Amino acid sequence: MKSLVSSYKHSHLGSLLPAYDGRESLYSWKERKFIVVIKFASHADMHHLRSFLEGKHAEVPQEALNALDIVMRQSPTSRYIPVKQSLYSRELGEQTIGGGLAAHRGFYQSLRPTQMGLSLNIV
Repeated sequence: MKSLVSSYKHSHLGSLLPAYDGRESLYSWKERKFIVVIKFASHADMHHLRSFLEGKHAEVPQEALNALDIVMRQSPTSRYIPVKQSLYSRELGEQTIGGGLAAHRGFYQSLRPTQMGLSLNIV
């Protein structure tokens, strides 16, 4: 890796040293302009979710459930560190493992359909 960084430091890395995880990821800061295009991907039909909850349909409308799950996670992600459906924080507890590593306490959050409606599952 040192050889690659030495070879491409000025041409591709803007004379900045990258951070390397020792496996497959290399991170570097370099000022660039990006053009971002946002387009409509899909529509989560909440009518199907209502029909499911009323017992009119047997199949779980997963797209609507996923959309609500993301909405329920939006507020906690501003306070906790999100990793998939889990949220972690130093405030909840931290344990030093060694070698510069630390374990943080957290919880898993998901929205689940039940026979009595939707349930917020927090473990």
